[in-house]
Amino acid sequence: MFLMLGFTGFSFFYTDLPKENIFSISNDVTFDSAYLDANNIRAGIINDGSFHRPSPHEFNDFIWPKDSNRRNIFSSGLWLAGKVNDSVRGEITYNYGECYPGFVDFASQVPMGKDDPAFRIYKVSPLFPDGGTGFDNWDLWPVDQGAPWIDNNGNGNYDPPIDIPLMKGDQNLFCAFTDGYPESHNNYAGGGLPLNADIHLYCYAKINSTCTDMNFMEWKIINKMNTPWDSARIGVWSDIDIPDAGSNMMGSDENLNMGYCYTGGPIEPYNLPRALGFLIYGVNQRSGILMDFANDPRKHFYEPNNIKEAYNQLNGLMKDGTAWINPVNNQVTKYVYNGDPVNGSGWNCVSRLDQRILIGSDLGTVLPLDTIKFKVAVFITPGSTHLEAVANLKECAANLVSITKQNSLLPESFKLFQNYPNPFNPNTVINYELNSANNVLLKIFDATGKEVSTLVNSRQNAGEYSVRFDGSNLPSGIYFYKIIVGKNVASKKMMLIK
Repeated sequence: MFLMLGFTGFSFFYTDLPKENIFSISNDVTFDSAYLDANNIRAGIINDGSFHRPSPHEFNDFIWPKDSNRRNIFSSGLWLAGKVNDSVRGEITYNYGECYPGFVDFASQVPMGKDDPAFRIYKVSPLFPDGGTGFDNWDLWPVDQGAPWIDNNGNGNYDPPIDIPLMKGDQNLFCAFTDGYPESHNNYAGGGLPLNADIHLYCYAKINSTCTDMNFMEWKIINKMNTPWDSARIGVWSDIDIPDAGSNMMGSDENLNMGYCYTGGPIEPYNLPRALGFLIYGVNQRSGILMDFANDPRKHFYEPNNIKEAYNQLNGLMKDGTAWINPVNNQVTKYVYNGDPVNGSGWNCVSRLDQRILIGSDLGTVLPLDTIKFKVAVFITPGSTHLEAVANLKECAANLVSITKQNSLLPESFKLFQNYPNPFNPNTVINYELNSANNVLLKIFDATGKEVSTLVNSRQNAGEYSVRFDGSNLPSGIYFYKIIVGKNVASKKMMLIK
């Protein structure tokens, strides 16, 4: 799997914007924000597709060390775009979010939930099952919205305290939002029509990470449109400001699937040279190929003005569709500044500018109710010099890749998950994971044990799978789905309500 990287660089300035409360209602939309601050990073998360911001109208909220005022990122956001009947659609969270809390009802194709306070950010910790300051009680974990959980009793129902939220870190956040509201697409860099994407963000942080302070961001994207997304692309964009908004250097590492920025030489107001990286450590179901950058004063790149220009960037091109050329070997590339600044070899950044970074993956065709997972680690390393910080960042990334390769790209074991949505009418999705190639048989039974459908009967490779079940021709009631993988057997209950 190859994941290409992308960056953009330009100068752009904002006037001060009015502050809002952390929990606010604007234009009949309920927004929420929360912090990941388990380690020495303090990072703001918002349920509108953006992050590293404290609220929908504020910026500069990736602070490290967290007890300082060293603001390392102005804003970050998720980019998702694809073609529907040859028309480019999607959400491009460029500083401002282009999503609203809620979901899209598949049957009616109508977005819902933007004013429902239940679609907020939930935060849990393994240390506080009953909740506490800044944390939710485990009982409140929004499984009905798609929050990941562990079904310890195997009955398909969320029954705390026996069943518990999925908690990969000491702090764990979840929120559900959608690009399905057309009015949310008012970003100056986007403005496209919706893809009707349901987006679930699960992110976490550990007190003690592998080699430095880091956060993990995991998105699950569901196509709720009744037509496929063709040539779909996904990416994470960030405006990194270290040490300030005009003195960044940047680079990419093809082998590590990482893009990064670092302090620009001697300009360091905090006397703390550092490097900050975005690393893709998991994308399922599709090949991962792409991205772009731009920071060439000879090219009038700047920010994208519309969804089509942003889509070109997501395809590893300039916004006008022109390919990038590596000036060292004169070859077309989508990896920019992919040399080694530590030893000075290859193509390296030589200008200190206000940089942008973009990393992502090619999703190909995404069918209705198909599910994609996209996982990114964000981490920061210090050094006695800016080049030592880069060397430390690359060493840390290599350690992270070696640890997460098996855990994130290949499942640890065979798993069958609860269908979503449940109850459903008339469509639902069944997800399962295989840790090795095997023969797979997936069937649906009614409450009497009568077989009503065979969804899968083939040999499949290790990986994560999503299968759509259409109950249009069945009456309301309780149904069971059963999977046989080699000698392993699992089943779960689901409900069809018409």
